[in-house]
Amino acid sequence: MARIGHQAGRARDRGGNDAAGGEGVGAKGMSEITKALSVRAPWAWAIMHGKPVENRDWPTNFRGVIWLHQGKRWKQAEIDDDWESIQYMAGADGLILPTVDWEAMKAACGCIIGSVEIIDCVRAHPSAFFVGEYGFVLRNPVPLETPIPFKGALSFFSVPASLIGDAA
Repeated sequence: MARIGHQAGRARDRGGNDAAGGEGVGAKGMSEITKALSVRAPWAWAIMHGKPVENRDWPTNFRGVIWLHQGKRWKQAEIDDDWESIQYMAGADGLILPTVDWEAMKAACGCIIGSVEIIDCVRAHPSAFFVGEYGFVLRNPVPLETPIPFKGALSFFSVPASLIGDAA
């Protein structure tokens, strides 16, 4: 049974406030989430730590909580380049990121790593993280204590409730 991770180590803004905002989904209702979105490392990690927008070249009308799947691909040169971009964008946004556990991030490739709420889809956003044609505006990331192996897919994909259980 998956367990929802604690919130220690979450990103904070310069004022020390939780950068993700809101109260999160918590354990109640987690088994009702059926959609998932796959995002490559280290961007998925950044979402779990306060990245406010996910870039896509397609729009969505979906609003609500989804599972976040971290893609299986791990190419060190790409990870290094992406990490440099994340640090720059986080700095521009005033987002203070926690220390990265690179081994845990690599081990979570090909897994559901948590949930996040999509609250809007925009064509412009003030965050330095917005660089795409469309941005899914995110809030309330809730990491799973133990990532759950699952095959990802393009676009939104279904996750059986039985895979996650009650996530408590």
